[in-house]
Amino acid sequence: MGSWLRKIIFMSVISLYPVASLAAVTPVSSIGSQGLVLSEVYVGSPTNASDEYVVVHNNSAQPIQLKGLEIEYKSATGKSWVRKAHLDTSLSLAGYASYTIASKLAHDLILQDGLAQTAGNLRLSVTGEVLDQLAWGAADSPEKAPVPAPKAGEALERVCDTDGHICLDTDDNLQDFDPVGIDVAANPTVPGKGDNTGGGTTSVTTAGEDFQIEITELLPDPASPQTDAKDEFVELYNAGSAPARLIGWTLTDGKHTSKLDAITVPAGGYSAVYSRDSKLSLNNSGDVMRLINSSGVTVFTAPDYGKAKSGVAFGATSVGWGWLERPTPGGTNAALAADQSETASNSKKTTNGTVKKASTGTKKAGAASKSGKLASAKAASTQTTEAGLPADKPTTPWGWILAGLGVFTVGYGAYEYRPEILSFFTKLRAKLGARK
Repeated sequence: MGSWLRKIIFMSVISLYPVASLAAVTPVSSIGSQGLVLSEVYVGSPTNASDEYVVVHNNSAQPIQLKGLEIEYKSATGKSWVRKAHLDTSLSLAGYASYTIASKLAHDLILQDGLAQTAGNLRLSVTGEVLDQLAWGAADSPEKAPVPAPKAGEALERVCDTDGHICLDTDDNLQDFDPVGIDVAANPTVPGKGDNTGGGTTSVTTAGEDFQIEITELLPDPASPQTDAKDEFVELYNAGSAPARLIGWTLTDGKHTSKLDAITVPAGGYSAVYSRDSKLSLNNSGDVMRLINSSGVTVFTAPDYGKAKSGVAFGATSVGWGWLERPTPGGTNAALAADQSETASNSKKTTNGTVKKASTGTKKAGAASKSGKLASAKAASTQTTEAGLPADKPTTPWGWILAGLGVFTVGYGAYEYRPEILSFFTKLRAKLGARK
């Protein structure tokens, strides 16, 4: 039976019968008695085989407790199942809602990648009870018959009603899932909202492709009683229009690196990464912090702040980078301290990334940012002295100038009085010869 014909029949049945009677019309899996089903599986994009996700759907109107949820994978003819995701905290999934488990996309739970595209087996369980199972290609553990393997960049989707509330579950993968799936490349941001399901509730953004995350503030030397080990922070800002989960992203100073898998930055908002979590240590003598995306590309470099000031944060403002009036982790940056105007002016000439508008909450983007790609704020000569001036600002070499003038004066005098000098040395020589 063709996939489109199957969907038409399924939706027609739903329209004719109340939801409460659906189980009597379309056999609902006894395995899925709790209402949880696998609704969508993506085994890799055309350019990144490890870009994978699984969507779990609540097929009932009642909330379901997800604590103990596991996603397990087995190769096509493998002997053992391998855990790819596990939830050990209490979480209730609302009726008809979806839960996204992904390796790189924004998600509710991290997925360990490694799903084969050509053939594989996947199963969903909660506290050890298997609730749903899917096999594709020539895999050996399907519910009745496996669904054909998806093409690169396509997702396998379960057939659902137009509202995405009730999904087909006949204990037959071939009947329950669309054998073609959807082209995720055409709609990459919304797992669970493709051609068939329409019911995902997780807002997803591919942070690694939009380059909207920036470093906007650093606190290298917290004032007592705060400590370096706990209270140093690097603040991130999301200049994009959707929240971003930074799966695979890292912060590094070149010597130490911190993974950002647990960090979510809201659209137009901030997230402070503290040293107590990141284990990063900002040097009081200066440091250059880089933000690297999941593809290993450096998407932002904060300027070197030079010698740190106790209790003072170094951050971006509308006039450039400099030492701020006060630290503002997770919020709009304060204005620059009174002695920072010249430093900020120098920094602005070498930093063309988006910066935060001081005190007003509005943002200004550089030309590169407006084009859709975040420009790196290249590490520049922004080190400052205690007086607030750039440490490498050139000074006038008065000593050398005076020495040069002295040499010039002596030389000029020798030239002007050369007959007198010659006569003096002639007489001196004659006098010395007479004494011999």
